[in-house]
Amino acid sequence: MAVVEEEFGLEDEPLDIASADRARLHTAIRGLAANAATGKVGLRGRDFMAAVVVFFLVALSAVPGIVPFLLIDDEHLALRVSNTVLLLLLFLAGYGWAHYTDSRPMVVGLVVAVLGLAMVLLAIPLGG
Repeated sequence: MAVVEEEFGLEDEPLDIASADRARLHTAIRGLAANAATGKVGLRGRDFMAAVVVFFLVALSAVPGIVPFLLIDDEHLALRVSNTVLLLLLFLAGYGWAHYTDSRPMVVGLVVAVLGLAMVLLAIPLGG
């Protein structure tokens, strides 16, 4: 840990605050937390609508993996085609996600696809 602290300039205390100021800050935070009113929590109509939307998004995301089984008679071949289609979709999802995270799209797409491939390779010996 000391090596990391020396290398990156990390210290035990991230802020140099006098102990009197630290005590006042701690007291103020405790006072705010003790007097804070809790809000009423419950499910609203929009929560149920969001659940329905998530359900349909998850169900629709399974469709590309199901189509090969509907079109190909050989189950083993259909499974491999389904895996390939889903790995391609994982790559595309990672590629698109990278744009939102200011990362390199090709790298993120490949990493996500390789993680999916690792899961497929793990599932094959288990019968998948």
